[in-house]
Amino acid sequence: MNLFHIVCNGERTGKGFETSGPDLPDEGSYFEDENGTEKWLNWVVRLNSGELAGYVQATVVANGRCYFGYEFASRFWRRGIATSALQAMFAELARHYGVRELIAVLKVANFRSKGLLRKLGFVEVPTQAQSQFEPEEGETVMLASCSAHGT
Repeated sequence: MNLFHIVCNGERTGKGFETSGPDLPDEGSYFEDENGTEKWLNWVVRLNSGELAGYVQATVVANGRCYFGYEFASRFWRRGIATSALQAMFAELARHYGVRELIAVLKVANFRSKGLLRKLGFVEVPTQAQSQFEPEEGETVMLASCSAHGT
């Protein structure tokens, strides 16, 4: 199934953010590159009722670093669901994958995600230092330590 269409129902198409999403199994997935240097993890996020709210995903790279992303249907914004899901994912990444640094690359205009990430302890990387993370035009980078999340 294509989780993006279930989660977004077209709500964000054309707003300059993601316009397509990953195909995921019902609950999550794990993939590793052939050299074992990157691990790709994906989880769906369900409410207690079983309703799909969104997904979180992580790419674990060398040196304890991890890029991550998330997508939630707008009807679930500002209810603490993304906060809880991300905190749970960060704890899992630290505990089972040795992640120490969390890296978010996001659209500069995505003020909602910036606010969520700031609430979670992320800080924006100065523009002159962002090139090492390879953001695209119109993107910014925010970082946090896994230790900032009690992990």
